[in-house]
Amino acid sequence: MYSTCNIRYAITNSFRVISQTQGTELKLVILAGLCGGWVWAGRSDLLPEVQEKPALNNLDVENSRTPGSNAHKNNNECRKDVFNVAFMESSSTYLWRDRYNKTYYGPVYRAVETFPRVTGILLHHVPATYASVGTLLQNGTVDFCMTPLYLTPQRNPFTRSTVPMIQAPYCMVIRRAPLYPYGRVLLVPYEPLTWAAFLGALTVAVLAMHVVHLLGRLEKPWAPGDVTVERALLDVVQVTLTGGCRRPAQSLAQRIALGALLLFALVVNNAYSGQLLGLLANPPRHQDPARLADAARSLRSVYMTNDLKAAVSDANKDGSLNELLLKMRPKTFGINVKKLENMTQYGDEGIFDNTDDFKMYAYLVELTDHGQTELTQVSECFFRPGYQGFLVRRNSSAFDVLSTFALRIVQAGMYDHWKVKQRHHMDADGVTVPAGVMWRRPKPLSLSTLAGPFNVLAIVWVIAALLCGIEVIVRMLQTKKRFWR
Repeated sequence: MYSTCNIRYAITNSFRVISQTQGTELKLVILAGLCGGWVWAGRSDLLPEVQEKPALNNLDVENSRTPGSNAHKNNNECRKDVFNVAFMESSSTYLWRDRYNKTYYGPVYRAVETFPRVTGILLHHVPATYASVGTLLQNGTVDFCMTPLYLTPQRNPFTRSTVPMIQAPYCMVIRRAPLYPYGRVLLVPYEPLTWAAFLGALTVAVLAMHVVHLLGRLEKPWAPGDVTVERALLDVVQVTLTGGCRRPAQSLAQRIALGALLLFALVVNNAYSGQLLGLLANPPRHQDPARLADAARSLRSVYMTNDLKAAVSDANKDGSLNELLLKMRPKTFGINVKKLENMTQYGDEGIFDNTDDFKMYAYLVELTDHGQTELTQVSECFFRPGYQGFLVRRNSSAFDVLSTFALRIVQAGMYDHWKVKQRHHMDADGVTVPAGVMWRRPKPLSLSTLAGPFNVLAIVWVIAALLCGIEVIVRMLQTKKRFWR
């Protein structure tokens, strides 16, 4: 927990920033960001443990960098020059190879590559798989991983994430103290005030990177001179992960303004923003958990059999599967159970019979051991590349639900029209699956989707962000200074 002195200093500094800022709209944006950051960072299960470390003079620091020195051994608890990071070759967001043994670098690989240059910490890559990352973290084989793994304190009490409750490529997962004495090094400067500044920028960067990734922009290696959306967002990710950047924003206000502007640009340019707002306004609700859970248990037989057609038909013999899917789906998405029944199992090349305009968005109700009702994905083996599911806990906070829905709806919307191309890659299980996406014409926004408390807050935030951005640009032009300098 944070000491009273640290909290008092953060409060004082927050009001100092607000008092020195000109412009009512910008002050409101800063105040909203600070309040959100304080509420988010105030959750005791997410606060990094503060560890008292002895002060080091320059001589001790130089000696500690020498392997085998006494100072290096004595100060091992407070500094570490090399960290082990999980290297998941099969992850498309990190690094993977296709059937022709060509290597493709994802956004996570680039972010990890820039980490040593920003922080001065050396990284040692340890080979890992999607299934073994949690074990490697628990036994200390790796110090951290950057992965889309959905690791929460409830499921993995020994881990801590820089982006709790958000399944995102830029999620840094480490072990919790006291199991991991170096957690404070990696999480610096994640103080409450810094959370307030970077939380918005992180969410926007994650959403934008998901959009870019699903559009297929990351299927080729980056050339040194390429100017791409990914490289533009990488600076935001560096700020989010490390608190520093080669060209950092000058102040807290500018960082919040940057995040607000990116959010505004994302909402304007996101072809499925109407579906996003519609889902936030009308989240799926289950009315009969017991009956739907029975259908879910029947459907889980798909996990245990190779005959997908027979398993789906058996689960839907009394119409319960139809009722399950219709109750759990968003209104803007269509579900066709017949296409599930007609889908064949994987062939040698992973080609399906029904590959043209395939749509399937299913939501499965499952009763957990703790009595909570969750929405979880039916099975990845239905349609591995195209399927995206929701996972929302009944007692989740508004921010958890908002961030999870935002990520999932963007993913699902991008795969609304999926067409398999003659290009394949190996997934984590060693199964050859098709890869590729065909973009379709954007859907226009509908006035019916602009209702609901979440949408009202989003619209107010976008308007405030626009006014804030105009004020920052005008001030930048007046002072004749570059925004990043």
